[in-house]
Amino acid sequence: MVRSIVSRRRFVLAGLVSLATLGLWAYFKVLPHRPPNVPEAAVSVSVAWGYDWNYCWFEMKDNATHCQIFNKKGDILYNDVFLPYDGSAPTSSEDLKIRRDQRGGGEEWIYLENGTILIPRSSYDRIKRGLDWQNGKRATRN
Repeated sequence: MVRSIVSRRRFVLAGLVSLATLGLWAYFKVLPHRPPNVPEAAVSVSVAWGYDWNYCWFEMKDNATHCQIFNKKGDILYNDVFLPYDGSAPTSSEDLKIRRDQRGGGEEWIYLENGTILIPRSSYDRIKRGLDWQNGKRATRN
C-alpha cells in the first residue's frame, strides 16, 4: 500500500513537472513578446512558424500606406510603402486593420481584415507573381 502511494506521488510529480516545462516552453517560444524596437501599435500575427509583428499607417504627406514587418526577434524585414495586390489601396489609417491570421503572409505581405493584401513596393513584382501562382492566376504579359 505504501509503495503504491509513493508511486502515485511520483507519477503526479512527473506529470506536474512535464506540464510546467510545456507551459514555460509555450510562454517563451510560442506566445508573442514584443521586442523593444517594435512599435507599441504593432500587431502580432500568427504565421506558420510562430508569429511576426506587422505595423501600418497611412501617411498623408505622400498619400501612401507605409508598413513595417518585424520577425519575432524584432528584426525588421520590411519598412516600405505597401501597395495593394488587387483592388484599391487604403485611403486612411482606419482602413488598416491588420488581420492576426496571415495565412502564409506575415513575413512578406500583410492581410487586412477587409480582405486587402498589401505588398511592399520594393519586392512587389516578385511577391505578386508568387501570390498569382498561389491563387491560380495566369501570368499576364505587358
